[in-house]
Amino acid sequence: MVKPFIITLVILESVHRTTKKGAKTYHHFISLATANNAIKIFLDISNAQS
Repeated sequence: MVKPFIITLVILESVHRTTKKGAKTYHHFISLATANNAIKIFLDISNAQS
């Protein structure tokens, strides 16, 4: 699960360096990934408490 994610990040990083539009996509992806992680952590905590 983690490896494809890192590969995607590396690809987006190189796109990000070459285009301005790529930069927007890159930042959008990062915020999405951060939100997903926050939700996952929150759910894990909720499950642990119940």
